[in-house]
Amino acid sequence: MKTGKQSGFGVIGVLAILVALGVVGFAGWYVNKARSQPLVKNYQECVNKGYPILLTYPGQCKTPDGKSFTNPADTSNSLNTAGLAILSGVVTQGPTAPVCSTSGGCYSVVSNHTIEAEDSDGKIVTTTKTDSNGKYTLHLKPGHYSLVLVPSIGSGVLKGNEVDVINGTNSLDLSADTGMR
Repeated sequence: MKTGKQSGFGVIGVLAILVALGVVGFAGWYVNKARSQPLVKNYQECVNKGYPILLTYPGQCKTPDGKSFTNPADTSNSLNTAGLAILSGVVTQGPTAPVCSTSGGCYSVVSNHTIEAEDSDGKIVTTTKTDSNGKYTLHLKPGHYSLVLVPSIGSGVLKGNEVDVINGTNSLDLSADTGMR
């Protein structure tokens, strides 16, 4: 005859064990999934994962953790710019001395710096580098852009950095304020 006292775990005990096993199993699966994500090692892997491709030359793909991979196929000087406008100019910095003469010499070119073109939403759409003469060239869709100098110089102010790019060739010279007075 039964006395009303149950032995063992009962239904609640079994459910508790199943829930605990489910939580542990899910945690193990989640950690293993994160570890099994292969690291991006090159441009093609970056593209295959669907990460953004910057409209630069040479082409670049950027991962969410900030790594950038350059397209090794972009070894020629040709670039498919169909539908893209050209924006080019020279980046200078100044003043370069606290007192400048009237004969000039207060400004110098900014070489080997990155120029980022941001759209009206603040998204970087393309980048390029200035050459040894401070010259840069960007290939952009027509539209409104802000240009950012990386790394910034002096006060970080880049004068005249807003531009409306139209079809064809556009020109915009930039001046970085060194903050020297």
